[in-house]
Amino acid sequence: VAGLAVSGLMLPEAVAYAAIAGVAPGHAILAAIIGTLAYALAGRSRFAVVSATSSSAAILAASLATLPGGEGVRALFLIMAVAFAGLLFLLAWLFRLGGLTGFISHPVLRGFAFGLAITICVKQLPVLTGIPAPGGSLFQTG
Repeated sequence: VAGLAVSGLMLPEAVAYAAIAGVAPGHAILAAIIGTLAYALAGRSRFAVVSATSSSAAILAASLATLPGGEGVRALFLIMAVAFAGLLFLLAWLFRLGGLTGFISHPVLRGFAFGLAITICVKQLPVLTGIPAPGGSLFQTG
């Protein structure tokens, strides 16, 4: 029952974050399955939920948007970025670096999450309203 409850939350969330990152939903489902299996082998907490995050989706989307070239180049970068992040997580696990997260203050984490939530909401407004968003950055005037 717990597995069904977690998958009921994790899979739609991963697909939504894939849309934010600009990748196919199938990639998100595959990443969710592989990430969960990897955590089953290396993780310790019974309470941790392994899932895509809004911050990783936003960072990946920003990285993919700056790449020149076609879909092949972006797909290769996507695979390399995810593999590198997984390697870094495995190295952090190997060297027991999880305790370093205690040095990040709660206001910093809350501020980051709040800023990211606002960014995601603002970026989804054109999708919800059907009104196309003008191009450019937030700070451009004209």
